[in-house]
Amino acid sequence: MELIETIGWLGSALLAFCGLPETISCFITKKCTVPWALLVPWYLGEILAFVYTLKVFGINPLLYNYMANILFISVMIYYRLKTSKELK
Repeated sequence: MELIETIGWLGSALLAFCGLPETISCFITKKCTVPWALLVPWYLGEILAFVYTLKVFGINPLLYNYMANILFISVMIYYRLKTSKELK
């Protein structure tokens, strides 16, 4: 594996798991404090990038990044919605 490919894999892995700490926090506290102004564009951006990458490049390492983030953001949105409903 070339150095540049290793760098790409490392960068993709780091980006894939950047949402993990907040997701763990949501599980522990049972709430999400990330604002909607961040969650919505982040979630839509991940989905659109996933679709584009799949269509243009097929199955490739970037898809793991997008899938991980879609999962993490989905958990955050779940707890954000749950917290919003409890406040009403």
